[in-house]
Amino acid sequence: MVLRSVGYFLLAGLLEIGGRYLIWLSFFIVLSLTWGWAVDGHRPDRWDYLGGALCVFGMALIMYGPRSGAA
Repeated sequence: MVLRSVGYFLLAGLLEIGGRYLIWLSFFIVLSLTWGWAVDGHRPDRWDYLGGALCVFGMALIMYGPRSGAA
């Protein structure tokens, strides 16, 4: 009983860390563009916005795209 609860605790921790890691990956580019604008004074242009949008869309496609054989 104790071993099972410890196993569930460890599994929940790994899943939580993994989920948060994916969120950080998805907004890293957005935060980088914001940092460049706020700190370095480099205002993003249309190519920055387009590139950032493509990356975020790609991340969403990888995370939420339909998978063959998925339940």
